[in-house]
Amino acid sequence: MYTKEQNEEIEKVCQVFDSYIRENPYFDVVWSDKLGYIYLSGIAPDREDVCMAPLILRSGEDLCEEIIYNMAADILKQIGVHRDDPEDCSSDERKKIKEELKPYMDQLPEYTHLVTELFRE
Repeated sequence: MYTKEQNEEIEKVCQVFDSYIRENPYFDVVWSDKLGYIYLSGIAPDREDVCMAPLILRSGEDLCEEIIYNMAADILKQIGVHRDDPEDCSSDERKKIKEELKPYMDQLPEYTHLVTELFRE
């Protein structure tokens, strides 16, 4: 199902973002013996439904991209910006997102390009 490298990549991303994954009520990463790692997003507040299609993960990069997008959206909400998409952020908003993501990305330098790709240039 996974090569050793794929498995190690995904597990590394899970480890780096462990507390964020555990604390975020709206998504999760789960293991399926049939499909492998699955990213579940759009978990309903009552936890009775998932309103977005599950994403079968095939690389650490796939998982990292999903998590940093969610983190960016959370950061925007924390600073009072009422949109989920970081694509059109102001320079101050970009700076704040990059600062918040830095401790994670310092541990995952192979994925730092994903932070830049969050924003429309």
